[in-house]
Amino acid sequence: MMLGVPIIIGWFMHFMIGIIFAMTYAFFFINLVKKISNSIFRGILFGIAIFIFAQIILAILGAIIEGTPPMEGNLLLIMAGSIIGHIVFGIAVALFVKEEIAVKQ
Repeated sequence: MMLGVPIIIGWFMHFMIGIIFAMTYAFFFINLVKKISNSIFRGILFGIAIFIFAQIILAILGAIIEGTPPMEGNLLLIMAGSIIGHIVFGIAVALFVKEEIAVKQ
């Protein structure tokens, strides 16, 4: 709704961004946190990193796109749900991508 496109396009865009973030984890992020041996903790860090990145991008989009619809509902619950969702995504990616298959630099 924020970009003025149908919801299915928004979900597709979110899915594609998720694939790009998973590839970013496999190609770059895993090498940054290779000293951390626990995959779950690496996933939590990755989830927090992409949550922060998403908030920065949303702020930039909000400044660029005039007339974005205001958030509806309890903002604290929206933020909590968002960070939890990104952390769960980060953990899933970290458990799926093993160090052996990640691109070594």
